[in-house]
Amino acid sequence: MTKPKAVVQPPALSQTPKGASPFGLQVARILDDIWALYNLATFSKINFSGTDAVQFRLHKSIATYDFDELTQLVVRCHDACIRLSIRGSGSHLSLHFSPRDRDAESMMTRHPTMEQAIERVRTRHYFSRNDRRVPPPSPAASDPHVDSTGNPGTRENLHSESAD
Repeated sequence: MTKPKAVVQPPALSQTPKGASPFGLQVARILDDIWALYNLATFSKINFSGTDAVQFRLHKSIATYDFDELTQLVVRCHDACIRLSIRGSGSHLSLHFSPRDRDAESMMTRHPTMEQAIERVRTRHYFSRNDRRVPPPSPAASDPHVDSTGNPGTRENLHSESAD
């Protein structure tokens, strides 16, 4: 596992919500950086005063690539050590943010870095090659300094392998 990084603080807000707690300001910065708070129709209805949770309804779809708001939310929440839960309900999504601790013992209060989460998914959750999902390439496939077994090789070994 990779060593945990420090919590990353999002940039300053374009609009500061009234009565926001320090945690609420963290969430507001994330939302502001992705959508600009003044563009969110529900901005005035979001209660940023919570110290252990902030939630609101989003009346739009979000995706991982085109208009990558979902990816931005996931990465920024991992950077800020915030758990994000998303629930569908009718024509909207309910987003629930709660603070976590990088070093906590309990699964209920701990939160991994983005790098730790990626490593966990890539090492524990890939299926067989018969599945439609394809695992990440082996180190040998992407690094010319690694032999076909995944071990660092000498130039001579690598050269003789490629000559076969």
